[in-house]
Amino acid sequence: MEITESKFREFERTLKEIRDTVLSDSSLFTDLAFRRATRLLAFGFGTAIAIFCVFGYFTHERGPESSLTSAMIWIAVAVVAIGACVKIITFSRIMRQKNKTIFNLLRIIYGKSPVSLLMAVVAAISASMVFLISHDEGVFAVSFSAIFIAFGVFALTPRIRLPEFATLGWFLFAGGLLSLFIIEDSPWLWGGILWSGAFFTLGIASLLYTRRK
Repeated sequence: MEITESKFREFERTLKEIRDTVLSDSSLFTDLAFRRATRLLAFGFGTAIAIFCVFGYFTHERGPESSLTSAMIWIAVAVVAIGACVKIITFSRIMRQKNKTIFNLLRIIYGKSPVSLLMAVVAAISASMVFLISHDEGVFAVSFSAIFIAFGVFALTPRIRLPEFATLGWFLFAGGLLSLFIIEDSPWLWGGILWSGAFFTLGIASLLYTRRK
């Protein structure tokens, strides 16, 4: 079937509109305010995780049956909840300045293309954690979760288009693999290095890439 020139031009315009929309959405992530907020949150989360793991390390040294050990679970839940709230509030304010909402940001980041992979990552992490904890090998869940999350980061990198985000993915992937062989010796120490290191890597990489421009 012969394609007329008008049809070809219409198809070309459609492709250009799609490309312009994608570039317009991805430009949000190169915004200085967005990158600054990401950097500050990364350093903040990294510091919080480091303090939490140092506290857990010395608590564990007192003995696994210490009353503080069980309390660490609830402290971890509180830290995650507070961190999530701070993140939502911070990015909501940035999006409000652009006359958008946090839901617009989520739609730009996740869209539809990586959903199946992200769902697989969540399922893999959940199943692995349940399996490992039920077999008294819960410490390895720290390493496997980093590996699986790295694949989620790789899936989102083409949409976010930030070099520091790709750096985060490679740190989680390499750190997760390496920690499998050493984390059992000192879970709090190596777990802290892995996860606080991931956030510090994101923050430092963002700082370096921003200064290059």
